[in-house]
Amino acid sequence: MQSVRNVSERVPSGLLSTGFISLKDSTSRAVAAACMLAASPASLALAQTAQSTDLEPLVVEAQKKKKKPASSSNSAPVKKKAQTAPTPPPSSPQLQTPVVNSADGASRPGGNPYANPDAPYEVQRSASGKLTQPLLNTPRSVTAVPKDVIQDQKARDLRDLARETPGLTIGSAEGGNSYSAFAIRGFKANNDIFVDGIRNPGNILPDVFSIEQVEIYKGPSGSIAGRSTIGGAINIITKQPDLNFSNYETATTIGTDNSVRTTVDINQVITHDFAVRANVMYDQHDVAGRDFADSERWGGLFSATAKPTSDLKVTLDYYRYRNDATPDWGVPVLRSPLASAPGIGGHLPVTEFGVPRDTWYGQANLDFMHEKADIGTATVVAKLTDGMTLTNKTRVGQTTVDYVATSAEGNVYHHPQRDQVADLYANQTELNAKFRTGFLRHDLVAGVELSREQIDRDGYRVVENPPLTSSGTSGIIPNFPFTDPHRNSGSIAFKGDVYDATVDTVGTYLMDTIHLSEQWIVNGGIRVDQFQRDQVGFAGVGTPAQQATAAAANTANVKDTLLSWNVGIVYKPIPIASVYAAYGTSESPVGSELDSTGAEYNGLSATLVDVPPQQASSIEIGTKWELFDRRLLATAALFQTDVNHARTNLGATSPSPSDDANAFNGKYRIRGIELSAAGNITNAWSVYGGLTILDTEVLRSSPSAPQEVGRRLANVPLTQFSLLSKYQLTDQLSVGGQATYGGKVYGGHLAANDAMNHTVDWWRFDAFTEYEINKHWEIELSGLNLTNELYYDAIYQAQDNPPGGTFAFVAPGRAGYLTVKYKY
Repeated sequence: MQSVRNVSERVPSGLLSTGFISLKDSTSRAVAAACMLAASPASLALAQTAQSTDLEPLVVEAQKKKKKPASSSNSAPVKKKAQTAPTPPPSSPQLQTPVVNSADGASRPGGNPYANPDAPYEVQRSASGKLTQPLLNTPRSVTAVPKDVIQDQKARDLRDLARETPGLTIGSAEGGNSYSAFAIRGFKANNDIFVDGIRNPGNILPDVFSIEQVEIYKGPSGSIAGRSTIGGAINIITKQPDLNFSNYETATTIGTDNSVRTTVDINQVITHDFAVRANVMYDQHDVAGRDFADSERWGGLFSATAKPTSDLKVTLDYYRYRNDATPDWGVPVLRSPLASAPGIGGHLPVTEFGVPRDTWYGQANLDFMHEKADIGTATVVAKLTDGMTLTNKTRVGQTTVDYVATSAEGNVYHHPQRDQVADLYANQTELNAKFRTGFLRHDLVAGVELSREQIDRDGYRVVENPPLTSSGTSGIIPNFPFTDPHRNSGSIAFKGDVYDATVDTVGTYLMDTIHLSEQWIVNGGIRVDQFQRDQVGFAGVGTPAQQATAAAANTANVKDTLLSWNVGIVYKPIPIASVYAAYGTSESPVGSELDSTGAEYNGLSATLVDVPPQQASSIEIGTKWELFDRRLLATAALFQTDVNHARTNLGATSPSPSDDANAFNGKYRIRGIELSAAGNITNAWSVYGGLTILDTEVLRSSPSAPQEVGRRLANVPLTQFSLLSKYQLTDQLSVGGQATYGGKVYGGHLAANDAMNHTVDWWRFDAFTEYEINKHWEIELSGLNLTNELYYDAIYQAQDNPPGGTFAFVAPGRAGYLTVKYKY
C-alpha cells in the first residue's frame, strides 16, 4: 500500500500573510426596419454587439524589425491596417461611431477580433455590448480567456479551462450534470453560463472548438446578466464569419489514452459583403489516469453573415453537438478510524490511502451519458445614425442530457441519473447610443430581453441483483473491495416523468457610461427581471399513495420581481492606467435552476414557494495597467461579497414549517484578492495567469445549526494560482509551460463540514513546444500533468454523517499529445 500523503495545505508562506451605430437613405431604413420587425415582433431594445473603444492619439514611429509575437496561431501574412484617426477629446462636438463587436472581422486571418493583434494573449475588449469600454477602463473584474490561450493549454472543454482559471472552480451536483457544475468566486454558476450573451439552460458541457474567447464576469452581475449571477457569469463568445479575410485551419491531435481529435475552421469571403464560416470537431479519448471513463463527441457551428447595405448586417448560425461518454463519478471518501490518526487530518478520498487512482467505481454494462444540442441564432445589427446601433438577437434551441452513473458514496451504491430535455426561446433587443449632454460624453445601453426556458425531466430506476453495498466505507479499507468494485449487476427500468418546468423571464435594463473628463469616467446600470416558474410534478414509482405524494411535492409555482444595479467610478492618472471602485448587486430566486428541485441547488418544490431570493452585494476596488508598450494588461483587485437570505444546511436537508424562516436566512461573506497578467512582456515572451485568494465565512445560520457559523464555504479553495508562459526562441520555434496550484477544499452542502471530508492541495505542471515548418504547416508537442499529480476537481456536497457518504472527482493524470496543423 502506498504511504499516506501529507495533507497539510501547501500554500506559499508569502500568501498566507495577505490581507485581505447612419441609415442615410429611405431604402436602407426600410430594409433595416423590416429585418428588425421580422426578427423581433415583440421586443424593443436589447442585444449583444455594440462596443466603443477609446483610442489614444496615434503616434507613428519608425521601428526596427521585430520578431513576431508569441502566438499559437501563425496566420497568413497580415493585411496592413489603415491608420485610425484619433478619438476627439471629450470637449469636441464630434461623435465617434460605435464599434460593432460582431464586427466585419479581425485584423489578421484567423485572429481574435477582441484581442491585441500584437499580443494575442491580451483581450482588449469584451464582445458584450453591455460592456462598452475597453477592459482597461471597465470598473469590474473580467477574466477573458482568448482562443490562443485555450489552444496552448490543450483544453477540450470548459471543465479543462476551470482547472486553470483562478476564481473559477469545478463543483458537484447530486442528480444534475456534475460535469457542468461550476462556481465563480465561491458561488454556484451552473445556470449562469451564457453563449453570445444568451443564457444556456441545458447544462451541456461546452467543447471549445467553436469558441473565440471565454469571458468571466466576476462579482454580482445581475445588472448585465440577469437573475442569479451571485458570484458572476460565464459568457462564451463563438467564432463568427469574417468579412475581411478567407482563412482555412485544420488541426489533428493524437496522444495517450486513445486520444484522437480533429478540428476544422473555414472562413470564406464570398463577396465583400457576404461570408460564411464552418467550425467542425471530432474527438474521442479516454480520461487520463482513470479506467473505463471515456468520451466520443462531434460538433459543428455553421454561420453566414451578409451586409445588404452598409448600415445593416445579418448573421445566421446553427450549432449541433453530440457526445457519447462513460461517466466517472469519482472515488468514495473514506470515513475511517484512520482519519483520526496523526498526519492524516480528516476524512479523505480512498486514493489517498493507497487505492490506485485509476480505480473506477461504475458499472461498465450500465453507466452511460448522451449529450445533444441543436441551436439556431439570428442576429440583426442596424446602424441607425452615426452614434446609434440597434441589435436584435433571436435564439431557438434544444439540449438533452441523458445518463445513468454509479457512485460508491456510502453504505449503498448510488445511481445519479436523469433524461432531461431543455428547450429555449429567447429574444434580445439592445440599443447602443453615443451622445453628449453639454461637456459630458455618454455611452448608453438600453435593452429588453424575453425568454422562455422549458425543462422536461424524466428519470430512471436502476435495479441491482443482488443489491450492491459498499459496507466498508465507514470502516477499515479491507472490509470493502476498493480496488475491484462491482461492475456488472445493474439493469435499468424506465421511471417516467419527474416534472415539467417552465421559466418565463422579461428583463429590462438601462446602463450608461459618462465621461466626465479625460481622467474621470462614471458607470452605472439597473435591471429589473420579472421571473416566473411553473412546475408540474408527476407520479414516479411506488404505491398509489407514494405516487400522489411525489407528484404533489414537485408541483409548485413561484413569481418574483428582481432588481439589480451597479455603479462604478474610474480614475485614469495616465492613459495606460486606471484605478476604480465599484458596487454591484444581484438576486437569485428560488427555482432559478431548472434542473433541480432541491433548495441546496436553488431548485423548486412545493415546500419552497415562499422562500425569498438570495441577495448579493459586492464592493470592489482595483487597478488596471497596460504595460510593455500596451501589450500586457495587468490587474489587481480587492473585493468583498455578502449574501443575505443564504441557504443553510438545515434548509437544504430537511426544512420544517417551524424553522423555514431561519433555514433560509443565512448570511455568507467572501473577502478576496485577485491578481492577473495577460499579454506580451517582450516581442517573444507571452504570459497569461493569475492569483486568487478567497477568505469565505458563514456569518449567520439556522439556530438549529450554530456550528456552521465561522466555517468556510464548501468546495471553495483558499488559494488558486496559474501561470502560462510562452517564449518564441526563433521565428519558427517556441516553447512554453504552465504551473497551476489549487488549495484543498472541504465538503458539505453549503457551509463546509470542516471536521469531515476534504481534498488535498495540489500543484500541476504542463509543457509544450511548437515548430512552424513553413507558412502552412506546424507541429506541436504537449505534456499535461507531467508529474502525474493526484488531485481532485471537487468533492460532493453531502454531509458526511452516517449512513450517508460522499465522493470526490479525480482529475486527469499525465497525458501527452502530438498535434499537426495546416493553414492557408
